[in-house]
Amino acid sequence: MPFAWKTGVVAGAVVLVVSALLMGFTGDGLVASSLFAATAAGAAFFGVKQNPEEIESFAAKLGSKLPALQRYTDVIRQENQAALEHARAERRRGLIAHLEAFRTEQIEWLGDFEPMASPGNLDEFSLEELEALRTGAPYKAAEEAVAHAKRRHALQEKLEYINALFSDESNVLMFTSAEYMDRNPQLRKLLHSKIHHLVNDGGAPMNTSSGAAAALSIVGEGFAAAKRASAQEGMRNGIEILRIGRALHDLRPNERAVLRTCFLLDAYGALTPGALDQTHDAIIFNDGQCVIGSTSDTPSQHALNGMKLAEEAIRNGIVKHHEAMQMALTKFRTMIDHEDESIAELIRQTFESDNTWATAEDIRNGKIYKPYTEGSADLLLGWYDDTLPVGFGGYESLITIARPGTGKTRSQVMPNLLTYPGSIIVLDVKGELFDTTAQTRAEKFGKVIKLDLRPNATSHKYNPLLFCPKERPWTEARFIANQLTGLTSGEPSGTSSSYFNGRARDLIQAFTAFLLMTEEKPQIASLLNMLSPTQAEFIDYLLDMRHAESKNLNRYANSLEAMEDKQREAVFDTARGMLNIFEDEVIETLTSESDWSPEDLREPGTSLYLCVPEGGISAYSPLLRLILGQHLEVFAATEAGRPDLPLTCFLDEFPQLGYCEPLDKATELGRGRGVRLWMFAQDHEQVTKTYGQGIIDRCAVEMYMKPADKTAEHLSRILGETEDIFTGETKLLAPVHELIGEKFSDKVIVKTSGAKPLALTRRYAFSQACTEKPASCN
Repeated sequence: MPFAWKTGVVAGAVVLVVSALLMGFTGDGLVASSLFAATAAGAAFFGVKQNPEEIESFAAKLGSKLPALQRYTDVIRQENQAALEHARAERRRGLIAHLEAFRTEQIEWLGDFEPMASPGNLDEFSLEELEALRTGAPYKAAEEAVAHAKRRHALQEKLEYINALFSDESNVLMFTSAEYMDRNPQLRKLLHSKIHHLVNDGGAPMNTSSGAAAALSIVGEGFAAAKRASAQEGMRNGIEILRIGRALHDLRPNERAVLRTCFLLDAYGALTPGALDQTHDAIIFNDGQCVIGSTSDTPSQHALNGMKLAEEAIRNGIVKHHEAMQMALTKFRTMIDHEDESIAELIRQTFESDNTWATAEDIRNGKIYKPYTEGSADLLLGWYDDTLPVGFGGYESLITIARPGTGKTRSQVMPNLLTYPGSIIVLDVKGELFDTTAQTRAEKFGKVIKLDLRPNATSHKYNPLLFCPKERPWTEARFIANQLTGLTSGEPSGTSSSYFNGRARDLIQAFTAFLLMTEEKPQIASLLNMLSPTQAEFIDYLLDMRHAESKNLNRYANSLEAMEDKQREAVFDTARGMLNIFEDEVIETLTSESDWSPEDLREPGTSLYLCVPEGGISAYSPLLRLILGQHLEVFAATEAGRPDLPLTCFLDEFPQLGYCEPLDKATELGRGRGVRLWMFAQDHEQVTKTYGQGIIDRCAVEMYMKPADKTAEHLSRILGETEDIFTGETKLLAPVHELIGEKFSDKVIVKTSGAKPLALTRRYAFSQACTEKPASCN
């Protein structure tokens, strides 16, 4: 027993080892066979366990088989590993092929967009890395972007087709009876049933008794059945070939508008399935007032009968014309405030006449405004639908009328100073624009000049009398006197129409001409000295003017001497009052010499900032008018030609300058000279009081932000009326209460001549909202 027991233990251990080997190395697929082999070995052992000799022999044989069994399991394991590696390699090759194909698709649809952020050689990636790339967020984002681009392209193709379809009035809108029954399959079944009964009614067999008669009857029935089958087939064909249509030029404007809108809404996916077909078919059928024909050139008589059946069935089943129109209009009205602005704008256009707000399509096809291009002559006006930047690239002037606090500086001036590559002049209240944009302009575009009239500020200097041609001193002196006094070349006008204002201007002109003729480097300080003479100095001035080589000075000296003393003193007092700003020591220093010339502005990218203290434009207006006037006159010289990029002047609160004739002329002649103004004012009346309506009318672009009541009344009037093409109702395009209310509170309203008005969104320079192009919003 001990020997048997020992032998049994050994054999049992061998069986366990074999089972473990088989189960451990053969894999899941061979588990069953491994267990079977282990069971068989155990059964054999227990079958001979009572015979020690047989047990010993069995154990010896089993031990001799173990090496072969081990080799067998090694082969199975190697084959299994090779299969796994082959599957991994195939999976890896498939992923590489897929990702490379997708990269090609990205380039096709998204350009250089590379959201997968993967190296160029995908062969360097392991299977696990490729799997992670394929399932990662960047890949999913790229996949969605490509899908979005494809949808956008498909939509664009649909829109182009629809626009082409409705732009040619010779096109015919139609549908066939087959298409109508495809959308209403039950109708086809009903017509087939009706045709069957029509053809087979009255077909009772003949009642005969003789054999010959019976034979004839059978033949007749055969012919009749064949004829019935032919008739049935012809009529079934006939109900499929009916064609119903109407040419676009036969459609009424409201019908055309409804159909076009339905087509467009369907392209946007905004209509329920079948809605377009229902409206289209009802309007085209028009209660039978349409052109009805056949898709077959030579329909048979049976087919014609079938066509009549189809027409009758459609007439009885199709929606009535007026019901279809009413249902469409009801649907449209629910979508006027649709969350998708493209759809909402489409609906608004449907209900309104030609005088409507401009759309993205109008902007892209515009001749005055257009999509903004940075680095060109374009000025950024605002954003359409908060996605499309709108620009103006003309040489004409612009004006923005907006109350304080509306953001006109940050939304219109700053973005353009940061991006416009041409030369600029900026009327800069508080120096805010210089502080925020000058460094960028110096780095990107060119020379920066600052005349700063604020106390204790660093500034360049400018002496306006150094840039007057000596060969025509009297004419130049007239120009200077006009700017210093704010009067015109003719009779005084406006609030400066008094006699003494005019005489004071003449006095300033004469003394300025005298300085230009007699001093090498004349200064305005010298002019002030001449306006405050002693009696002896006054007599000397008269003598010197009489001896000057100028008949105009001679004549003026005589008229000045002939004045009564009180009158003359009043003229001198008025002139001194007009120039009292130059008595300031800071101004006297700043105008004593020059660090730049107006000609410098001809160099593209040159920037001139005229910085004034808050509320100081009016006080410093004589000097500011003179500087602006002289720089604008430089561009009047025809021999220099018009610059490629116009000199653009950003003039904040420009009515406070008083009347400046060169500015007025620039709105009229600037296009030919290469000069344009962008003027800013608080309200419409402020502008017209100083310049009249003409300066606004000469601007190619008028813009308004949060208008005050009177300005809103003016704006509402010039925007005009629009008509609802369905009801005939006429209403204001923008009523006053809407202009001053919430609807346009964040909008820039753009009015141009010869183009639809725009309602643009403002974006502020340096704000987080400015995350898209142009770079000014970085």
